[in-house]
Formats: sequence, structure tokens, C-alpha cells
Amino acid sequence: MIRSLRHVCAVLSLAAAAATQADPAPKIEPMLRDDLRPGCGCAFYAQRNRQNVSNDGPLLHWSLDERGWGRAKLDGEVRRLKLLQEKRLPDAREPPRHGDRLILVFQEDRYHVQAIGSVTQTCGARAARCATLYATRLIFRRAGEPPREIDGIGECGC
Repeated sequence: MIRSLRHVCAVLSLAAAAATQADPAPKIEPMLRDDLRPGCGCAFYAQRNRQNVSNDGPLLHWSLDERGWGRAKLDGEVRRLKLLQEKRLPDAREPPRHGDRLILVFQEDRYHVQAIGSVTQTCGARAARCATLYATRLIFRRAGEPPREIDGIGECGC
């Protein structure tokens, strides 16, 4: 009887400890249309992935109207992220060419977000309205915790 009681107590304490531990990676949710800024910019969506992240809306949005800022819904809240770095390899050119790379690095108090993309589809030189598509790796990190990486698709245009 005492042995089974000890076993039940051990199981319950393990279950309670597991329930109180926070998810080590930030919770990432797609943003709604109301969360986005209109105009030109880039939106990054989840692609088929093993992390079960919805692709119903962008996970990261960067508006050219707010050039120094991006937005992402992390841990249940839309957060305004400061753009720390924008890098284009080779140097920025219009229109971009297949294989050109785009690296964006954002940060907010506890969050660090990166979008690392490679052009997969470009617009013709005379296209009036068109979006450049990027195969993208999105990396989300909460301070002091391991990153969460998501394969995505980036769409940049007006």
C-alpha cells in the first residue's frame, strides 16, 4: 500500500512539474489583417513544417512605411520589433534576381527574430504590380532560450 502511494505521489509530482514549465520557444501565431500596416513591404508565412504553425496569416510583417520596424505575434501579443539589420547579397538591385539573398534581423526587449531568404521568383522589369517571392528560414528566439526555426515563404512587393 505504501509503495503504491509513493508511486502515485511521484507520478503526480512529475505531472505538476511538467505542467508548470513554460514552453522554451515563443508561441508564434499568424497575424490578422488588422495587425498589419498597409502599403509596400514583406510578409513572411509558414510553409509546410513539422512545427505545426498555422499559415493563415503572416508570422512576420515588415512595412516599408515603418522602415525601421517589423511586427510579429509572439506569446499571444503583436509585438513591434526594431529592425537591427537589413542585408542584401549581392548588393541591393532592382529588380532582384533569382538566388539573391535577403537577411532581416529584428529585436524587441526579450525577442530576437531573423528572416533569411533567397529569391525564388522575381518580377519582370515592366511589371506594374508584382511580388518577389523568397524561400525563407524564420528564426524566433526568446531571450535565454533556444531558437524556434520555421521554413517559410516571403512575399515582398506593393
